This record gives sequence, C-alpha cells and structure tokens, in this order.
Amino acid sequence: MINNKMGGDLEKIRKVGEYLLEVWKAAGVDLSRVEVVWAATWRRIQITGSS
Repeated sequence: MINNKMGGDLEKIRKVGEYLLEVWKAAGVDLSRVEVVWAATWRRIQITGSS
C-alpha cells in the first residue's frame, strides 16, 4: 500500500475518503465535477485490467 495509510485497511481508507468528500462539499467544491475512484476499485482495475 502507498505509505501504508490507515494500516493498509481499505475500509478505513474509504471512511477517510468519505469524510474528505464532506469537507470538500462544506468548502463549496462542486462534486458533480469530481470523479471519485475508491482504492478497492482502483486495485481491482490494476489487477484485472478492467472495472
């Protein structure tokens, strides 16, 4: 895992990501223009070459 964030626990990493999405919303970021790729999805794409 990159930098062993959250001990490499994908569920913890996802929760942090969900929190950051809320922070961005509160800061006024237009999330309709943001593409979120979760770590588990990215890893599956890297392993299989498809989503």
